[in-house]
Amino acid sequence: MDLFQQFLESNGTLEWGKYIQNQFYIKIYTHRDRSEIPSYDYQNYSFSVEDQLALQRENLVALYHEHLHYAHEISTIAGINDFFSQINLATIFCDSVAVPRTSYFQDIKPQDKALFFSMLNTRKAIYGSDSSHLANRIVLEIRQIDWIDFQALEPESGTYTPLSIPMLTYHYFDQQTKCYETDSLTLGKYLIYEGLAHELDHILDEQLHPGRSSKGHIGSEYHILKLLGKLLAPHIEHRQLLELASLALSCRNPGACLVHFLYSIHQAPEPKLFLEEKKQQTQNMLREQLPKIKESIEQIREQYRPKDALYQAITHLSSHMIAGLEQRIEDPTFEIEVTFDPKKNLAKYIPLCDMMYVLDEPDKYMTEFLGTYLSPNLSYDLKIYLCYIDYFQSMTTLARSKDKTENHTCPLYSCCNCQMRKTDPQICQTQPRESFEWSIRNSVQCPYYYGVAYTNGTDQSPRY
Repeated sequence: MDLFQQFLESNGTLEWGKYIQNQFYIKIYTHRDRSEIPSYDYQNYSFSVEDQLALQRENLVALYHEHLHYAHEISTIAGINDFFSQINLATIFCDSVAVPRTSYFQDIKPQDKALFFSMLNTRKAIYGSDSSHLANRIVLEIRQIDWIDFQALEPESGTYTPLSIPMLTYHYFDQQTKCYETDSLTLGKYLIYEGLAHELDHILDEQLHPGRSSKGHIGSEYHILKLLGKLLAPHIEHRQLLELASLALSCRNPGACLVHFLYSIHQAPEPKLFLEEKKQQTQNMLREQLPKIKESIEQIREQYRPKDALYQAITHLSSHMIAGLEQRIEDPTFEIEVTFDPKKNLAKYIPLCDMMYVLDEPDKYMTEFLGTYLSPNLSYDLKIYLCYIDYFQSMTTLARSKDKTENHTCPLYSCCNCQMRKTDPQICQTQPRESFEWSIRNSVQCPYYYGVAYTNGTDQSPRY
């Protein structure tokens, strides 16, 4: 079998799940249409909790993968720092607004733009390369590691500190040209997230289906973690590799920490003792940082107190962040322990976030069903937070794009039955930021309206 065919057979073509980073939502692609859901209500576009749980069981491995992403996002230093960075970027953007006119990126003062891009570049450096870098490529091996020196902005002090970002040179097969090539990527939290979640969801899959062959995503972003371990610590045990990756996410610069951890455990005379020492050091570090993180979270909550829905959403998320960090102080690699022990349940450590069940339908009207374990009002507040972040991100992306007419779709486009979605769907599909003006004209509000309104400095409570 040639390499290209092996890749196709191991990876498949179906998409099973997606975690929307920094917006705290999971999507599960059910690969079912409405007619296959026994309780589906065609009038209200909903279905029973029992059928939701049945879909979760059918897609448990995919759901677990995305749940792990959420757990890492709200319980690790890498994830929580990214949340802080996003809030800081949104604050600069919102402070430029001239009420009541819709905000635009070009309204930001020149000195604030410099700060904005310094924050953004620091965030991107720590995030590292993502899946787009590896499109149509099958990574075969990592050949060497170099370092990129980077001046990272410390947002609280406004000063810069040096960071070294690992750059991995890798050999790959190009699916389009059918040639073997060499390129490089930067190792950051994204590739650690994906590698960890992939390896752990495979362990769960093996527990659920003993003996079933599971080759994994050969040569994809999910495979970088194992290839890195093979290069730096070829004799490392599988669980040790996963625990070191988890510990690296408790560092500000997780890519660099993971490389150093792997170098060190390979040289350590007693790898198990080295790993236990790293766990204890991580516990002490997190215990020391927790008061400062609580203080930063409280400042953010107070900043958003006048914006009621965002305040409620951030209060909910931040309470889970604090609880997640406290859990890591107790056990800094708890998600590894939970996965290896079938008697334990990740949801008891990190409760599930809201999720969207994606149905297979020819149209896009209400083809995603939003499920929640939360109260209806809090779930609506989180929708508004999702739209608030989406609007901010879309406006900054538009400002840096060559195509100033670039469109994008509301993240709730396929699971929203608000009046504007029914009568003027083209707004939701291409220019959801116009929902602000539309809602004022028609006196009907939707979550995206509140997201734009809060960005524009309008403080109001949503009509649930």
